[in-house]
Amino acid sequence: MLYKIINDLVDIPANQYLIQAPSCPKDQNRKYHQSSTFTSYHKNSFFPHTISVWNHLPATVAEAPDLVSFKQGLSSLTF
Repeated sequence: MLYKIINDLVDIPANQYLIQAPSCPKDQNRKYHQSSTFTSYHKNSFFPHTISVWNHLPATVAEAPDLVSFKQGLSSLTF
């Protein structure tokens, strides 16, 4: 779902929920700022939890050109 939000494939405005983190040349360009969470309820909610996972994806997956490529890249990863 986060891939779809970032790439405007769903009607959820990314700029209301995501703040892009400064990029590092060796890292993926699509990392997002993780807000501080004080409760496990908030920490495990969609955006904080998903951003944490997203930021650890390899660039080839996070920057996939389309949804099919993204899903194929995810299927090759082990979590």
